[in-house]
Amino acid sequence: MVNDAILQTIPRTINTGLGAMFILAALAFLGGDSLTDFAIALLLGLSVGILSTIFTASALAVVLEERWPFDPDAEAKKVIDPYAAVDDGRNTGAVI
Repeated sequence: MVNDAILQTIPRTINTGLGAMFILAALAFLGGDSLTDFAIALLLGLSVGILSTIFTASALAVVLEERWPFDPDAEAKKVIDPYAAVDDGRNTGAVI
């Protein structure tokens, strides 16, 4: 399932990443001295972000699914309201 999800999102990731990389590369080469360092830092951040999206998120999803598997056939757990039986003194029935 994780491989299918990665394969479905890779085209969007590559298209978005390459579009941003072309713009940042042009900014790095044509932007002058003041923008070069900024554009290179953004290029490095974009590269690390793309790689971590693919590798870190998929590994984390596998680990979480192994730890807490999803069972759609299981009944939903009943949530008990801890304040359901608390008497706050307002509903005593006393008439003043």
